[in-house]
Amino acid sequence: MEAVWEIRFDAVKAPVADLLPGILYKTFAGKFSSVTRLPFADLPAVAFEHDPNLRYAPKIRLEAGNQTVQIGEHMVSVNCR
Repeated sequence: MEAVWEIRFDAVKAPVADLLPGILYKTFAGKFSSVTRLPFADLPAVAFEHDPNLRYAPKIRLEAGNQTVQIGEHMVSVNCR
């Protein structure tokens, strides 16, 4: 069983998927056991802006035991298994 909390937003200034993982990793030092670049991370940022199917796709995954944080240009999710 898995519980998922997701928030979607409009990023106006900075590329969230590039900055937020580093901020979270530093803030919660030692909590995350792995950081994974997901397949969508290699797509150009303009693709996320123009394709509605990609707008909320996660680019980075931080894992800590049974908890996962996924981050995209316009979304953040927290998953608990």
